[in-house]
Amino acid sequence: MKQKKLATNIESQSKTQEQSAQSTYSHPKLHSTGESSIPHQSHDGQVYQIELEIQVDGLREAKAEIETQLQRYIKLYDDLYDYAPVGYCTIARDDGIILRANLAFAVLLGLQREDLVEKRFLSVVSEESRSLVSEVWANIFSTGGMNKRSCTVLLLRAWKEPFWVRIDATQDEGGQSCEMVMVDISENKKMERVLHQNEMELYATLQALSDGVLMLDNTSAVRMCNTQAEKILGLNAAQIIEQTPVELGWRIVYEDGRPIDEVFSSRNAKRSSILSPIEAVINASAEQPDTTIGLHKAPGAMRWINVQSRPLSLYGNSELRGTIIVLTDITERRLLVQALRECERQKQILEREYDQNLSQSSTNNDNVVPSPSASAPFKEADVPKTDYITISSATQGNIMLDARKDVLYLEGADDYTLFVTSVGKEYLTFGTLGKWEQRLFPQGFIRVHRSTIVNFHAIYSWHYENKNIVLNMRDGKQIRVSKSYKAYFLSYVR
Repeated sequence: MKQKKLATNIESQSKTQEQSAQSTYSHPKLHSTGESSIPHQSHDGQVYQIELEIQVDGLREAKAEIETQLQRYIKLYDDLYDYAPVGYCTIARDDGIILRANLAFAVLLGLQREDLVEKRFLSVVSEESRSLVSEVWANIFSTGGMNKRSCTVLLLRAWKEPFWVRIDATQDEGGQSCEMVMVDISENKKMERVLHQNEMELYATLQALSDGVLMLDNTSAVRMCNTQAEKILGLNAAQIIEQTPVELGWRIVYEDGRPIDEVFSSRNAKRSSILSPIEAVINASAEQPDTTIGLHKAPGAMRWINVQSRPLSLYGNSELRGTIIVLTDITERRLLVQALRECERQKQILEREYDQNLSQSSTNNDNVVPSPSASAPFKEADVPKTDYITISSATQGNIMLDARKDVLYLEGADDYTLFVTSVGKEYLTFGTLGKWEQRLFPQGFIRVHRSTIVNFHAIYSWHYENKNIVLNMRDGKQIRVSKSYKAYFLSYVR
């Protein structure tokens, strides 16, 4: 429209100059009416006419050049308008009719450009977005000027699903139409949905964690916390995020018993001497990335929390974006550790007393073995009472033995057991050593090693050798009792 006005003004100026030149030539001003001056005046008129003709020719050439350049610029503008990567259209103020549209806009809607002209723009807008578009138009035409208004709307297109666009609208100079630029942001919307879905999954994952999680920004302000963090700190989400002042009755200490508020108040005299639990956690994590603090609120018990912090930054970027703090309630673990230490201490005391008693009672190396003790790990009702057993051997068939008289000891290897008899014979049979331990316990067989069971009646004597118990069997063989079965064996002979 601006190009057409420029062309019209140039053409009218050229016509005006040409008419002025012709008028001047047709009515030359004569300064004298004498006959002697007529030839001179005629010559001057001819010169003046030639000069005017030259000027007119120059103006015509300039006009032709301007028109050529103008047509070139108009074509360039039309090409830029039509082949721009974003959609353009001009909307009439009164009825919202599309006055002009470029190819990109037609392609977005899946229509021919000719089909868009004289079509109402709201007909290609989804029903839920029409009120927003009408509101944008009303704001543009009511304020006047070249103010820009933007909005995000859902447009309809032929044979395809609707798509999202961002519209930037401005009023033209005449105020009778609206120029709109439309950019397809459907991919951005998809990415937003995916990002939102990922955020929801992350939030659900954080809520399911057994540890408390705090997410801080680069100013140490809490942006998010999960339910377990609320439970561990004894605060709700609002108190954690807003870092509300602490109530009376809180006592917060380091693992060594030092009060945290006294430590930080001594370093910063301006701050309050009483820290809230969340402030204590943030300050402790900033001082040391892996530390333990105790929270106590009367009249409850002390709650011990392991605090671990990690810097948060974008992948490939060293700029600090925030901090993640993980809170783990280790109260029960500390109680178990304390109980374990107490048990270990009691065990050491018992071992020292046992060694003292043993050294007093063991006056010689050899000891006569008494009968088996009645305190047994297996009940007699669980196994047969007969002394005879049957051993299935792959090479010798089924062998019947008197367990008390014939068998000296058994040795296990994986799923097989080797029987050694008093006459020096050996029988290999299928079955684990544990199975035979339960079967032969009523006959006086006890386990003295992970892979050895001995016939208690076949032990002649036993003695200490470098604090280890060695059994002297009736066939002359010596069998060492392992440390794990030492107390078990002594319970039989004491």
